[in-house]
Amino acid sequence: MKHLNPYLTGGITPDWIDYLLAFQEAGADAVEIGLPFSDPMLDGATIQQASDQALRRGASVTSILADLTAARDRIRIPLIAMTYANLVFHHPTARPHAGGTVPGREPQDAGTTPGREPADGTAPGREPEAGDTTPGRKPEADGTTPGREPEALRLAEDGGTRAAGAARRSSSGPDGAAHSGETGPDRAAHGSEPDAGDAASGGGPEAFCRRLAAAGFSGLIVPDVPIDELDQLEAAAAASGIDLILLAAPVTPPDRLAEIGARSRNFVYAVSVMATTGERDALAESAAPLADRIKAVTDLPVLIGFGISTPAQAAEAARAGDGVVIGAALMRRVLDGASPADLRVEVAAFRTALDQLDQEVPAAPAHAEISGDRR
Repeated sequence: MKHLNPYLTGGITPDWIDYLLAFQEAGADAVEIGLPFSDPMLDGATIQQASDQALRRGASVTSILADLTAARDRIRIPLIAMTYANLVFHHPTARPHAGGTVPGREPQDAGTTPGREPADGTAPGREPEAGDTTPGRKPEADGTTPGREPEALRLAEDGGTRAAGAARRSSSGPDGAAHSGETGPDRAAHGSEPDAGDAASGGGPEAFCRRLAAAGFSGLIVPDVPIDELDQLEAAAAASGIDLILLAAPVTPPDRLAEIGARSRNFVYAVSVMATTGERDALAESAAPLADRIKAVTDLPVLIGFGISTPAQAAEAARAGDGVVIGAALMRRVLDGASPADLRVEVAAFRTALDQLDQEVPAAPAHAEISGDRR
């Protein structure tokens, strides 16, 4: 049986739990719940918009977990949290005071970090990030620069994105205020600052994972923690009975891919294309070869995501892998005003497409012609 894991941004609407229940009724095997963050480096425009809408509504880790806890007796399928390192590792003692200061640090000039040059959007010795331009270069239509991968997809070499804490471009949160977008265990969360009750983040990954488990989660995806920095989160997740799910991308080198296969739990998330999440007209040509490479190094199921927008694309991806993750296509419908009943029909169509694969009869192998007398 092929796995169907639809994605839902937590808190996107007042009745967001009804969408979760609709996904369940439509045949989802698990649901990936996005804990909204104002600078979601892996996500494209649709999921960013969904996160912004949830944040404008006041959604937080605490409110989302409370909603899930209240509905727990109605939820029968596994839940997987998807979020970013700031919400996992954030400590309230590192939260900036008024004026942008942090206890134990001298005040910095606006837009600066200790030990760094002030802000022109770049870090010393590094090229400008996506959204900036370099003399003599013209940005592409997708916001990238010729010869450079999209910022979000530097996840390929280590099962997450590039090292947590790396400097990133300035961007705007849902309130339009600029924030640095830096990520990592040593940074305060930006934009989607945890509310006062979000001790889950304040207590580090151990407390965070305990609270996820208490609310009914069984899996966790944190794409911006590289595999070289995974130990603390890996131990915290295991201690709370949470499966830490790792990502692999088309350019992941063989040694990293083997490590991802060995350390991921439940399944390996195959990022089908070197781009952010979003709807696409066709399944990326890199999806099937990536699934084959992952299957060669692990016995875990391989679920393909990023850009899967139609039931036909889902079926094509599932032939190569063991299932699919559907995100932007569904969140676009929610943003456009589709009801939980509408989404139940949408997800059921994906379920039907995947179930039909199980009914396909493999083509019989061709037999070589044998010469000679056939009387």
